[in-house]
Amino acid sequence: MYWAYLILFLSMVVTPEFIREGVLFFTEDDFESILIFCFGMLGLLLYLGRESAFLMAVREKLSLQQEANQIRKDLSQSYSYIGEMNRRIDIVKNMVVSLPQSKASIFKKKGRELYDPIIDATSLLAQSDCLALYFANAVSPGWMTPSRTISLD
Repeated sequence: MYWAYLILFLSMVVTPEFIREGVLFFTEDDFESILIFCFGMLGLLLYLGRESAFLMAVREKLSLQQEANQIRKDLSQSYSYIGEMNRRIDIVKNMVVSLPQSKASIFKKKGRELYDPIIDATSLLAQSDCLALYFANAVSPGWMTPSRTISLD
């Protein structure tokens, strides 16, 4: 692009050397002035076009940076959610897998000690200190009525 400006500048400088007589009804000085003015306007138009292209590129770059930041934020939130879900799955898996394996030791316990692992895992999953454990007898006709309730008070 700098070559175009150099050529325009040189054309302006050497215009008086190439124009030796007037054209049509213009005198020599008038014609030289008009040519130099046209070269200057051409240079100005090239500069303005280049500047507008530069501004558009800057706007596009800013837009892409904002979009990349939003994508990065969304990705971070997704990873946090996935990590939380993986942790919850591990808790449920440990609750489901470890309880039957230690069945003998569980049934030796009495009262609240029997349900402590289930209550701890459920309170961790629910992220709450207040919860209730209900056992429903699914075999009886009124299976929605709790057969036993444990209070955590």
